[in-house]
This record gives sequence, structure tokens and C-alpha cells, in this order.
Amino acid sequence: MQVPESPTQEPVVDAAIAAKSSSGDLSPVQAGRSYNWCSPFVTGMAAAAGVAVTYGVIELIIAARQVLILIGYVFFIATGSEPTVSWLIRHRLPRRGSAGSDRRISSPSPWRR
Repeated sequence: MQVPESPTQEPVVDAAIAAKSSSGDLSPVQAGRSYNWCSPFVTGMAAAAGVAVTYGVIELIIAARQVLILIGYVFFIATGSEPTVSWLIRHRLPRRGSAGSDRRISSPSPWRR
């Protein structure tokens, strides 16, 4: 078995000769027209993306519905009990005690013993 003197030179030379013979007079590629961002395709893709995002947000809200209801309930209770807690704080009851006593005064728990 004979080993060529430089194993990489023969395929490279062959490839260069094949490329030279197959290519004709080619001019360099020039830039085409600029892209029209107001085309119907771009407008349609933007609208489809907006619909997809809106659908995702609605699904997220539906999935987190129970948590959002609890947050709304707590906000309502905190806002409604604030005047009573402020009055109790002005009369030298600590805020922690005021909030706890307000819950017992304004809305007694049915599970209270």
C-alpha cells in the first residue's frame, strides 16, 4: 500500500480544480429589496401572537382563580377593619392585639369555642 506524500493536498487540489471548472462568471450577490414591515403577513403574525398571549393570560387567571378570590377577600376584610383597628391603636392597644380583637368584635367566628 502506497502512502501519498501529503494526504491532504490531493483532495484539496482536486476540489479546487472542480470548483474552478464548474463556476462561471458569477457576480457578487447584491442586497435585495428591504423588508416591508406593513405587509399583510407581518400584520397577521402580530395579530396571531396577540391572540396567543391573551389566551395564555386568560388561562393563567382561570388556573389561579381560587388564590385571586382569597386575595380579594383578605383585601376586603383588611380595608373594612382598618377604622376599628386605628381606633383601638389610638386607645393604647398594640396593633397585633387590635387586629385580633377587631376580628372577634366585628365578625365572630362560627368555630369559636
